[in-house]
Amino acid sequence: MKIVTLDGIVGGEQDVVGDTWRARRLLLARDHMGFSLHDTIIEAGTETPMWYRHHLEAVYCIEGEGTVEAVEDGAVHEIGAGTVYALDEHDRHVLRARTRMRMVCVFNPPCTGRETHDADGAYPLLTEPEPVIEPTAAQETAPAPRPAAPRPPAPRPAAMPRSDDRYPSRFASTPSIADRLDPVVHGVADGPLDPETLSSYAEDGYVVLDGLLTPREVDQLNNAVDGLAADPAQRSRPEAIVEPGGGALRSLFAIHEGDGPLAALAHHPRIVAVARQILGSDVYVHQSRVNLKPAFRGKEFYWHSDFETWHTEDGMPAMRALSCSVLLDDNQPWNGPLLTIAGSHKRFVSCVGETPADHFAQSLRRQEVGTPDDACLRTLTEEGSIDQCLGGPGTVVFFDCNVMHGSNGNISPLPRRNLFVVFNSVLNTLVEPFAAPAPRPEFVATRAGMPAPPA
Repeated sequence: MKIVTLDGIVGGEQDVVGDTWRARRLLLARDHMGFSLHDTIIEAGTETPMWYRHHLEAVYCIEGEGTVEAVEDGAVHEIGAGTVYALDEHDRHVLRARTRMRMVCVFNPPCTGRETHDADGAYPLLTEPEPVIEPTAAQETAPAPRPAAPRPPAPRPAAMPRSDDRYPSRFASTPSIADRLDPVVHGVADGPLDPETLSSYAEDGYVVLDGLLTPREVDQLNNAVDGLAADPAQRSRPEAIVEPGGGALRSLFAIHEGDGPLAALAHHPRIVAVARQILGSDVYVHQSRVNLKPAFRGKEFYWHSDFETWHTEDGMPAMRALSCSVLLDDNQPWNGPLLTIAGSHKRFVSCVGETPADHFAQSLRRQEVGTPDDACLRTLTEEGSIDQCLGGPGTVVFFDCNVMHGSNGNISPLPRRNLFVVFNSVLNTLVEPFAAPAPRPEFVATRAGMPAPPA
């Protein structure tokens, strides 16, 4: 147990004064609590613009009164003793104090105590360095001890999640299910989806939009895919994934690069408008691919949450991304359509198993690490339902990054080909992977083309 008193902080290095504020930082990253705790004074008659792009903050006002304005939509909220405001979307805001205000602030990831506000009113994302133990004078002059006899190495401690990891996975020895911490539909922006459709997406985690693309657009996309599938040189590209146990093309990634109808799909106004409306911001392409399930031999894709992989292996911080699946063939119950567990996006399944180096090379063919166990799948199915996403060519399925989904093998004489474009919010760009030794390649998870958050 650790005991900290405000009197013990005041006047020391953890008592930091700014132009309009004074923060007494009671708990910091070095206390290893997973958050930092600050007792902050906002001076009367001041205006403080802030934008914590790297931290989530909750603020509890215990004295005084003022307002907080959300810069994005201009909404102004009264703040007084007993009021909490939580910046759960890294909201840019302005705090105005009519009287002297005293606030209790919690930051995640925790502050180190060395942060100062930058020009945007943000704290930089710092980490706490490991302590350096300096030798004493006696140790420096003493003769080196005789080497001890070799001892067996001590057991290596289990890896631990980072302090900024809100969805730890692949660390524990047993799987678990936790509640989602992010909204499903972000904001209330206008767009092509009516309130009923948006509500259905929020509840189920997916929505099927029939006839979003015209027959002519589908023909152009099919012709482009035919050309790729018929080209033997495509199978030797890093972007190409072949079926386990065979040479048939299973997936081809990064189809949005270059030109032609496949590249244009990532900028299709009817598709992008839906992504922006659901994610509540501008978007960019995190990943794109075509999945081919040829007649008679198309293999299954086992149950998985995309976000679990994008979070652990790509460094996607929050659940603010979605996929759209463009159906190029009839997707019917017998040829391996997309299956979803409706409602499963509201929960997060933490999986077991350390991520191997270059895991993508195997997982894109047959994923094992990062897949849920039977008990968790049974729980999600009991809480929701297994739905089939059916439709004809030109249908587009939008589904949340965290919805549990998969598909059966195709043993029918009818092929099933779908194009996928993954849109991520520009406010949710990638950081270092949360549970992998290195980021996945660019063709799997865009980094070079990743925009910076708006200033």
